[in-house]
Amino acid sequence: MAVFENEPLPAGHPFWSMENVTVTPHLSSRTKNYLPRSFEIFKHNLHTYI
Repeated sequence: MAVFENEPLPAGHPFWSMENVTVTPHLSSRTKNYLPRSFEIFKHNLHTYI
């Protein structure tokens, strides 16, 4: 099952340059940077929401 109709996303896809979008591989939780980055994004979003 694909997330997008065409994968991988082409180099010119808007997601690559959007600051509020994180593009990760399907196994992204297995990288050493995933959790620290996702927690930083979550903290920012929570602060913005509150």
